[in-house]
Amino acid sequence: MVAFTLAAAALFAERGEAFAAGGGPLLVDSDGSRPAFHLADMRPGARHVACTVVTNSGSGAGRVRVLAKAFGRLAPHLRVSVEPGNLPPATEFPRCDGFVRDRAVDSPFGRGVIYRGIVAGLASRARGVNGGTWRPGAARTFRLVVTLRDDAVAAGGRGRVTLVWRMAME
Repeated sequence: MVAFTLAAAALFAERGEAFAAGGGPLLVDSDGSRPAFHLADMRPGARHVACTVVTNSGSGAGRVRVLAKAFGRLAPHLRVSVEPGNLPPATEFPRCDGFVRDRAVDSPFGRGVIYRGIVAGLASRARGVNGGTWRPGAARTFRLVVTLRDDAVAAGGRGRVTLVWRMAME
């Protein structure tokens, strides 16, 4: 049995010396700190999809980085894609019905994708990947796609992955 939890809820703003009391960036997500996935008996190649909306509800702009923290034996066997885009109004977490990737976002991973690869690869990037500059009130929708590689070593493995949207003031 393979168990895997992906939480897209670990959001925080880096305050640093420049953070003013009562102001600055504050990231809030739409999932109420619930895991995007909790998968038991995950099958190789099966695609699991969830969406979340992250909002800068603070009073300052900032640069956002997306990072991962991975625990357990599955990190080198899980593929993840983090895709910015849009959802129709009233779509509720974690559903992705009608999601459209934002192809204006161009990265080394392709149009409409800020990361695509092995979870361990994202976790090994100390600075994560570029999520862009967000102004106050900016809300961004992300689709998270997770698959387990077809690898016998992963059988019976367990793991936990937390995606983190980190903001630093400009």
